[in-house]
Amino acid sequence: MTRDACRLCGRIENLRQSHIVPAFVFRWLKDSSPTGYLRGGSNPNIRAQDGLKRAWLCDSCEGDFSQSEKLFARKIFRPLMQGTPTSITYEEWLLRFCVSISWRILSLCLDEGTGKFLRESRPQRAADTLGVWREYLRGERTDLARHEQYLLNLDGVPQSLLHHPKTNRYFAGVIDAELLETNSELMVYAKLPHIALLGIIETSGALDWQMGPIHHEGVYNIGSQAPPDVVLDFLHYRTEYAHHRGNMLSDRQLKCIEDALARDIEKTRRSGFFQSLRHDVERFGIDQAFGENPGAEDS
Repeated sequence: MTRDACRLCGRIENLRQSHIVPAFVFRWLKDSSPTGYLRGGSNPNIRAQDGLKRAWLCDSCEGDFSQSEKLFARKIFRPLMQGTPTSITYEEWLLRFCVSISWRILSLCLDEGTGKFLRESRPQRAADTLGVWREYLRGERTDLARHEQYLLNLDGVPQSLLHHPKTNRYFAGVIDAELLETNSELMVYAKLPHIALLGIIETSGALDWQMGPIHHEGVYNIGSQAPPDVVLDFLHYRTEYAHHRGNMLSDRQLKCIEDALARDIEKTRRSGFFQSLRHDVERFGIDQAFGENPGAEDS
């Protein structure tokens, strides 16, 4: 166990190996997988058992994060996975959950990313945002100083806006985290199964968010959610990136997956993988859904 300053509270403590993306996400993905295994995006030929961890937090701060994670899993994540709710009433725990994810991913990007931004001012802007989110999580401030959090139900994105024939499989089965950057926008992007979380670092203020940001309390409405064009374009880009990485599976690993699927056909039919594949086939046709080099749907 590492003894160092906790990234959140700053105290010198024994630090826990903390998940960047909460463990309940990986447990659900493994349980819903037809093979019962995960595969990492950086090396899909190796079966993964868990998500990325870093020794960042003390027991107290890890426990604080765990409380909001448990509430998010019970009140939002699992009901969404079951497709049952039309709206969800939330309190402060949802905003704390969203900020904690954005804080962890931005910390990771600044620690281990390339550090290349489109504007020279952006590394400092990102560091300042990290400070605002840290102060909020520590209870030192109640506002986010324009660094809002948005939660997007990906199943609510109209199918007519989706142009990559593997989009539904990306939505359902890929955990992803990256910085979304354009000339006018910079935000943290966290993709869980069927859910995307976006934490604003810098914005022009011109984006058409059909749903409002997460507040201290409120009602999260489930339904049609068309994201701003810049977010929709990024979803297509990350779908293609994940597709490209998936095509790097070796013949041996593809055979292992095929054998696992064949052993339990009924489990495969019930899996999120099969349901998302069905949606892609219905939307784009079998040739595009299984194509090696898919492109945008012809208009």
